[in-house]
Amino acid sequence: MGVRRRPIPNVDATPTPIRRREPRAGAAAMASEQPLTPAEINTLVTRAVEAKANAYAPYSKFRVGAAVLLDDGTIVQGAPRRGQP
Repeated sequence: MGVRRRPIPNVDATPTPIRRREPRAGAAAMASEQPLTPAEINTLVTRAVEAKANAYAPYSKFRVGAAVLLDDGTIVQGAPRRGQP
């Protein structure tokens, strides 16, 4: 059996420019329109800590939770549940 060799890349070639995605204007505009009040921040932190109780982390034991405030005032909570039997 012979040794397989990889082709040597052309180091003199011009690199391909990186195309960056433009940020969505709507999301940035919404975020800057109405900053969260301290009461809303406290509520979100409390709800995220509550969501942390539902996290499944049997190996790392590092539980995390999240809470998101929607435009209509609804708070959505979440926690990772990956790999749970």
